[in-house]
Amino acid sequence: MSDRVELFEEELDNVSGGKITYTWDGNQGSLGMNGKNTYQLLNKDAFISVYNSMKDDYTDADIIKELRSRNIIKKP
Repeated sequence: MSDRVELFEEELDNVSGGKITYTWDGNQGSLGMNGKNTYQLLNKDAFISVYNSMKDDYTDADIIKELRSRNIIKKP
């Protein structure tokens, strides 16, 4: 597993690499793994909060499962 760092809103456009990927148009976006964004991202701030709280102790797949359980992402 690679080292993880905390994401800050103003740095998100500069993020590259990693397994969780997402897009955001200001209202809605997409999220997935390795550029295959198969989920609708409904709340970017909630995503960032969950990611930052889990990044050090959980896998990317675990984070996505938690995002689904909290209805932050959903299948289109």
